[in-house]
Amino acid sequence: MKIRMSKRSWYPLVILALLAGWIYIPKQDFAAAAAHQAYQWDNVAIGGGGSVTGMISHPKVPDLFFARTDVGGAYRWDQADRRWVNMLAGIPYTEWNLYGADSIAIDPSDQTGNTVYAATGKYDDGWAVPSRGYIMKSVDRGITWTRSAQQFAIASNRDQMFGERLAVDPANGSIVYYASRSDGLQRSTDGGTNWSQISGAPANGKLTFVILDPSGGTASSPARTKTVYIGMRNAGVYRSTDGGEHFTLIDGSPALPRRAALDASGNLYVSHDNGVWKYAVGAGSDVTPQTPNIESWDSWGRAAKVTAGQRSGGTAIKLSQISSGSAVEQSLTVTPNTTYTLKGWAKAGISGQSVQIGVRDYGGAYRSVTITGTDYAEGTVTFTTDAVHTWAIIYCYKPSTSTGESYCDDFEVTQSGSAANMVKNPGFENKGAFQAIDVDPFDSRHILVSRHNWAHNLPMYRSVDGGTSWTEMNMSKNGTVAWWPNHHWRSATSSLVFDSFSQGKVWFTDWYGMWQTSDVTADPSVWTNEEKGHEELVTVSNLLSPPSGTVKLFSGVADVGGFEHDSLPDFPSAGIWSKGLPTGHTTTGLDFQESDPNFIIRVGRQDWQGEGSGGYSADGGASYTAFTSVPGKGGRVAVSANTRRMVWLPQNDVPYYSEDNGATWKASSGAPSGAVGGSNIFVWNYPLASDRVDGSKFYLYKEGTLYKSTDGGATWSAANTGLPKESWHSVQAAPGACGEVWISLNGSGLYRSTNSGDTFSKIQGVQKAYLFSFGKNAPGKTNPAVFVYGIVKQKEGIFRSDDNGVTWVQIDSPLIRAGDEPNAMAGDRQTYGRVYVGTNGTGIYYGAPALP
Repeated sequence: MKIRMSKRSWYPLVILALLAGWIYIPKQDFAAAAAHQAYQWDNVAIGGGGSVTGMISHPKVPDLFFARTDVGGAYRWDQADRRWVNMLAGIPYTEWNLYGADSIAIDPSDQTGNTVYAATGKYDDGWAVPSRGYIMKSVDRGITWTRSAQQFAIASNRDQMFGERLAVDPANGSIVYYASRSDGLQRSTDGGTNWSQISGAPANGKLTFVILDPSGGTASSPARTKTVYIGMRNAGVYRSTDGGEHFTLIDGSPALPRRAALDASGNLYVSHDNGVWKYAVGAGSDVTPQTPNIESWDSWGRAAKVTAGQRSGGTAIKLSQISSGSAVEQSLTVTPNTTYTLKGWAKAGISGQSVQIGVRDYGGAYRSVTITGTDYAEGTVTFTTDAVHTWAIIYCYKPSTSTGESYCDDFEVTQSGSAANMVKNPGFENKGAFQAIDVDPFDSRHILVSRHNWAHNLPMYRSVDGGTSWTEMNMSKNGTVAWWPNHHWRSATSSLVFDSFSQGKVWFTDWYGMWQTSDVTADPSVWTNEEKGHEELVTVSNLLSPPSGTVKLFSGVADVGGFEHDSLPDFPSAGIWSKGLPTGHTTTGLDFQESDPNFIIRVGRQDWQGEGSGGYSADGGASYTAFTSVPGKGGRVAVSANTRRMVWLPQNDVPYYSEDNGATWKASSGAPSGAVGGSNIFVWNYPLASDRVDGSKFYLYKEGTLYKSTDGGATWSAANTGLPKESWHSVQAAPGACGEVWISLNGSGLYRSTNSGDTFSKIQGVQKAYLFSFGKNAPGKTNPAVFVYGIVKQKEGIFRSDDNGVTWVQIDSPLIRAGDEPNAMAGDRQTYGRVYVGTNGTGIYYGAPALP
């Protein structure tokens, strides 16, 4: 988030922040710190990139919107600056789990718009901190928060599909409902402090939404809305007409409800796994949009869903002749080293012509069966995955040489020993998942709904007659983030929200951000992504700041690869996929040549858990040349201080070195295997570094031992076996100091060596070094500045030392804690005092000394 600062002192800064809404509830007493320097903290502007799972519009205050995310906090829209403000940015890393926002709610009776609730918790597992979440309440639009007395099993990163589980009674702001995932329907009668489970509500299932209907009237003692609806997975929609005391399952309601919306007359619309359902005046009906789209399948060529020629049900797939061939296909999640059976039915339109049913991308050669008859025949293919593949693609394909029309229907894939069909929408029926849904507050017959699956460019539908008929919306996009790929558009669409005050204005949210149109009735409607302030990417590599050049920072991030950041307050103009690295490459390791910082290395994997990939740049990251060979997957990399020799440490392997820009790689000897483990990109230990002066020296840590190479990574030997064993660690060599290498070892502290790792001394006063890095030296100093995220002199926070750890100043603030699972740190090599912190869901933060 962006904080504009002028020349003012620290305490007026805090007051300003309180007014603007940039603070959580600081538990820490900063005044008690021995030394503290005021810093300006901000997000490195990247632009969205993470799933926005819900949004609400305040009914009493114009232009007031709140949004929630699965892993990156909850936001408030600042209309004046057209930016989003993360209301949970002050949560410390010791409570990182609270950055997940499962639901948000406002008090409809609050004319000021100041009251907001959030159900917080990414995961409900024992390893999360804290392991159970809270219902949090703010009475100043998210500036400060109080917490519920009880904790709940909240898992926002697992329940992205569902609606708002929090709701405040419009007749009584003290009554708040929470439809939990495992603790039944909870209710507070004191404004969110204390909660109790409602015994008359269903208790044995996952609730997906709660919504109150004021049109049903108000009960008394205490005043409360009579009609309350809740959704429950594997059950249906329940209704209460006595103020939430007792609930009854509505006959015929959808068994797998997701989200719900009400119109002013009390008509309830529910999106669910198989369509859209309407409940009006005591009667339910299916109002699902009928669409030509093929739910859960991708298509190319001339493939269409038709209502003639089917083997069973109401529809089939018709494949017509085209020079490229025509096909439908579906990606399935599979298990390595496992046998599967694919079955499907097909027929040719002309005798002797062909249609194929088959499988590919499972770790073996294409396997298919060809059907040539004009009557439906079943084709069967058996395939076995290899040791690494976790996906396979099944297909029905009409070759370009096959004339006429062919048909496919009724697919099935089963794992050996199981009868369960793994194929989604196996018969190509109209039914499919819908999710985002809302009703126009200006016109109760005007409804919007979106299809949902884990894909892109999902269709949205509009009804102007209360769901009787639907039209697929013609939409165009006005992108404001230049690097976004074309497919970042209507991707796993989560929510649709009408503006409560501006007729025709609508928002939708999806996998990557928020989009708004000023006129949803236009043809086409034009949508703009409003991403300023919304930063939700996950760093998966070390961060790298070069000592010279126009680039301030190099990063590697999940889902979109990585960036060269030449302007911290502005979105990047391009990502690494447009600069020569393969599309899908995700950087997990970065380094540059100290004597020539324009020589940059990136290593990583394809997507989250694909094959290894990487490349080098000789022009400071303006362009890259992909490696022609790779020795492994993911991991870290280090470059010699004065040559282009590089050492790549893949996951679960030994180091490899290259002397020809990655054309060939040789395995080293003497180094341990598996210093970087894991099976995907989400690994955050950094055991490898190169000496920043001596080009022949490299360092590697594993399980309490520091290994050293003095021949460019070819051979290794143990230099020191007396270090603490710590899985969360970082090895870095000090710029400008030959043989100086430091290691942060989390709760075991911070260690320094000045003789290439032969001996180490522990930095006194550092009780916990969660992250650390070097930055540009202070004026008048020759040694680099040292930054630590952890505990120094019994104080928790972010610190800087200008004298090699003899003295420290605390530099974090209660305004922005960078606490969302921080996982990477880099001191700026060009600007003294500036430091970067990467997170697991709120992008990258940077801090610098505040102006005097």
